[in-house]
Amino acid sequence: MAVSITKLKKQLMERIDQSDLVEVEKVERYIELVKSFRRMNKIISKEGERVVTINGSQEFVKAHPLIAERNKINAQ
Repeated sequence: MAVSITKLKKQLMERIDQSDLVEVEKVERYIELVKSFRRMNKIISKEGERVVTINGSQEFVKAHPLIAERNKINAQ
């Protein structure tokens, strides 16, 4: 089960000095990354991990383009 974004943000904010704007910005950025990651997961789950690309008479099966983007977000 996924952790609630609200609860995650609350817990992170409790751990930092909220008067330090740099730390608050880091938490905000992290929350946005989590949201993006979850949106990408939802799309990949809906559309499948493989996509078919048709180029004229040729047909290719490739990994979903969002998988690479999701991995980049995960690395951050």
